[in-house]
Amino acid sequence: MQKPESYIYKEIEYELLPISDVTENDIQREINHLGEKILERTALFSRINGKESYISKLANNTPVVNMAKKKIKYFKQNRYIIGQGVHSIFPYQGKSKPWLVKFLLNSLGSFEKINVFDPMCGSGTTLIESILGGHNAYGTDISAFGQILSTIKLNALKGDKNDIVEFNKIISRYSSYEINPFKNINDMERLGESIPYDLFILTVINSIGYNKRRSKYHNSKFGEQLQFISQQTSNFLNCYYETRDKYNFNFGDFQVFKFDARKIIFKQNSMDLVVTSPPYLDTIDYPVRDNEILHFLNENPIGIRSQVIGTQGTLHNKIISFFQGMIKVAENISNVLKPDSKAIIIVGNYSISENKRVLLTHLTETAMIMSGFSLEKTRKFKLNGYNNFMETEIVQTYRLIE
Repeated sequence: MQKPESYIYKEIEYELLPISDVTENDIQREINHLGEKILERTALFSRINGKESYISKLANNTPVVNMAKKKIKYFKQNRYIIGQGVHSIFPYQGKSKPWLVKFLLNSLGSFEKINVFDPMCGSGTTLIESILGGHNAYGTDISAFGQILSTIKLNALKGDKNDIVEFNKIISRYSSYEINPFKNINDMERLGESIPYDLFILTVINSIGYNKRRSKYHNSKFGEQLQFISQQTSNFLNCYYETRDKYNFNFGDFQVFKFDARKIIFKQNSMDLVVTSPPYLDTIDYPVRDNEILHFLNENPIGIRSQVIGTQGTLHNKIISFFQGMIKVAENISNVLKPDSKAIIIVGNYSISENKRVLLTHLTETAMIMSGFSLEKTRKFKLNGYNNFMETEIVQTYRLIE
């Protein structure tokens, strides 16, 4: 295997991760801004002065097990981009790429602890990367599923290998069960009682949508599904805890609520930064996809679907719904952000056919400008996702005008 090429900037020797879309300015900015925290926080470097970075070590050490061959190939090729550890303990199609969020947080050059808000947090990617970067993270999601998934992942960040041992003990109690003994989440202990039990709750939720995703194990027994899923979770977390403890992380605090992004929940001028990604119309119809899980969580999928922006009626009505929804979201963001602060929106353009697209970027820009923001810059990034509906994500950086 060919040794990676090394470079020098300001007497600092570095090796780059094999990631595209990176410029010389990006490299210099990370070195100048991250200082002594560069090994923990970098999104670009595999090594600094001979020492391996956290993102490189975690990606290289995480075993790829219990996956289809096609998926294994994808994970190996994109292991630095997709995120490992806590990010990987639940499959969530359509989430933002952890590498991209880490890169965007670093690009702002904020070394001080700040309050980061994601009003449409989904599976918690922005919140996790904010915590890892030493910031406080605040999130809302219209679905209890997003709120629970994000909360369990964020709690797991601060766990240890003893939690994995206890988690597997709980799994073993149910390994012989043929069917799920829990009718809904009310039959389980309260979320937040402990990291091991939270992981068990997540494993049960995962098993509900398991047969849809893995036809090979269609109609497999509940206990078999738990064992298979828990093995993956344990592998990801064991590697994360082992890697994390070799570095000096100072985690921030977090809060996640089930709440509509179009409504105000936090105090005025309480947030320093917003990073979020709105739905790409109904490219992924989350309430339909997660129907059984939402029922398990005592949610009404039809009711949730009627509230998600850009999912109602004909394509024309979906576009109107998206725009009207983003106006409300933008108003909320402008209210909670401190004056002169930034909002980063990750969005894609919806392809109807080879020659026709819905420019969600333009709709988003109009909504943000109407709410007092100025667009500072726009940048495209390749998605490099698994089963993507879009080739690129477009990052829009706004500043709230004082």
